[in-house]
Amino acid sequence: MNTSLNEYLDIVNNTFWKNDTKMQDYIKKTTSNVYKTFDGLYINFSKPTIKKKFCFCTGLAVEHEKAAREELNETKTNANYFISKNLENIQKDIECLKNDEFFLKPNFHGDTAKNIVCYVKKDFCRQDLKIIRKITAQEKDDLISILEIEKDKLLKRLNTYLKKYSLTKLNCWTFCEN
Repeated sequence: MNTSLNEYLDIVNNTFWKNDTKMQDYIKKTTSNVYKTFDGLYINFSKPTIKKKFCFCTGLAVEHEKAAREELNETKTNANYFISKNLENIQKDIECLKNDEFFLKPNFHGDTAKNIVCYVKKDFCRQDLKIIRKITAQEKDDLISILEIEKDKLLKRLNTYLKKYSLTKLNCWTFCEN
């Protein structure tokens, strides 16, 4: 484990979960990585869950139903589709970080754990949001690097999942939207 991760876990456990070992274990299990900024703020990266449930809306038109059924069959038979759908969010995060302006804000409300923050896109900066500061260019590059590492970790987990279960454990369905 890296030093920043240990420091982050100590802060979270001592601030929120002093007497709850189950929650301490849960936080340790679900935190994949932590980035420490130059001014001592921590940004955590949670381990993403593998998406195994896929729902497709058929709509009322026949062509929508056909498209939904094709996408359903694609999901059930194509491992690359399964992988791309699971990597979709992290890839969007990387693209957003590359192209947009981001700010740091407290991750928790109130005065507890002021040094645990998350980054938000400029578009989501409301007036009532307590913005700490703008992300520096170096921090942005570091966060992109960490997200690339997280993407590789997730890809490795997805390939392990596919070796173990193939696509047999996926839950896929369609529904008709009125």
